[in-house]
Amino acid sequence: DITFAVTEPTGLSNLPWVDMRVGCDDIPEGDSVLVRVEHHWAAPDQGPVAPYVDALSDSHFWVVDGTWDDNDPNAPLLDARLNYVGNDEEDLDHGLFGDTEEGGFLAWRPDAASPWVQYPDYEWQSGSLANGSGLFKVSRLRKGQYAFAKGDVSVRVPELVPARVVNMVLQPNPTSETLRWEWAHVSDPERPEVEVFDRSGRLVLHGSNAERQLNVSSLPEGSYTLRIVSEWGTPLAQGSFVVMR
Repeated sequence: DITFAVTEPTGLSNLPWVDMRVGCDDIPEGDSVLVRVEHHWAAPDQGPVAPYVDALSDSHFWVVDGTWDDNDPNAPLLDARLNYVGNDEEDLDHGLFGDTEEGGFLAWRPDAASPWVQYPDYEWQSGSLANGSGLFKVSRLRKGQYAFAKGDVSVRVPELVPARVVNMVLQPNPTSETLRWEWAHVSDPERPEVEVFDRSGRLVLHGSNAERQLNVSSLPEGSYTLRIVSEWGTPLAQGSFVVMR
């Protein structure tokens, strides 16, 4: 494991002992955060998993933690690179990718109580699907657990897509600090999450739907859209609100 400080934008750096490269694309001037990366040479907990996950790595996984809040719009923008090698029997990823890399993806979960899902912000550079090696380029590194996986991610947006997105009433509106809502499917088994977008379409807040409320005190005055999405990113409900002080 390794713990290090980030105080300014940097290029990708090789982290010793953890087989990960991490960089910082953006951080507020004068801010600093601590980042901790652990590389566990053991199989990750195999469940719960999203329905499209067929297999997780049988040999290793990573845990990322730190002093920032992923839901804070001023959180640093970290990126990372994760390589896999599985061509030879002695290679760490031979069990998952030794025969073929087909169906490979990067799995993630924010904590041990959450299901493994496909990570939302990465690019896969596999090259040949038969040489057992490739690269996952993470454009936004979040806290949580990461593992290589296989499955049919084409079903991550299944026929569960609703015919229309439900319009919600958000209260109080305008608001200055706390926003609340009612939604009939609050106990939906898809573990819905909450996303807030500004007028330009930029994601500025992300949280859980469990408490049916969100602290928006960090947002500047303006108009926003709150959207409830499934764990696969399927829009389920949305509403507009204004921050005014």
